[in-house]
Amino acid sequence: MVFSYVLGGATFGFLGRMYAMGIMQRPFFESVGGYLAYMSIGAAGGYWYKGFKQDQRTIAERRYETLLAYRAEREAQLAAEQQ
Repeated sequence: MVFSYVLGGATFGFLGRMYAMGIMQRPFFESVGGYLAYMSIGAAGGYWYKGFKQDQRTIAERRYETLLAYRAEREAQLAAEQQ
């Protein structure tokens, strides 16, 4: 799963470099080093995004569990008040 995020980020970096070279009207494959740099930065960004997304999912799940606990407590209080 991490591989897809890293590969997606590297692809985004590659396409970003091609776009930049197109704007400057320079040959696309004049220097390979620029592509490697952009792809490395994109891959690092994809790896970071995977961790970020996982952290956000964990926070959301924890919050959901907290809300369910509050709901159960509130329902128990309402049931106790009605008796």
